[in-house]
Amino acid sequence: MVLKMKLTCSLAGIPQIDRAGKYPLLNADLDFIYQPPTHSLHLYGYDGTMKLNSQEIHFRAGDLTCEPTGNSYSIYADQPGSHWCIH
Repeated sequence: MVLKMKLTCSLAGIPQIDRAGKYPLLNADLDFIYQPPTHSLHLYGYDGTMKLNSQEIHFRAGDLTCEPTGNSYSIYADQPGSHWCIH
């Protein structure tokens, strides 16, 4: 499944990175919501499922997702690993 999204950035400045790194998946039972203006970009090292708002999205190792600000998401994997994330 391919989801399309529109992400706009102001031409008045360059987007700033708040934090970035490689993080382990902990299969948290809670939903994350990044507040404006923060978006998150994930590059996965494992297969899993993301719930973005009420939609389930299946991904494989090597896939990249972008979670827009203000949306609820959680990530789950049968065999958790690590993912790279930029906020």
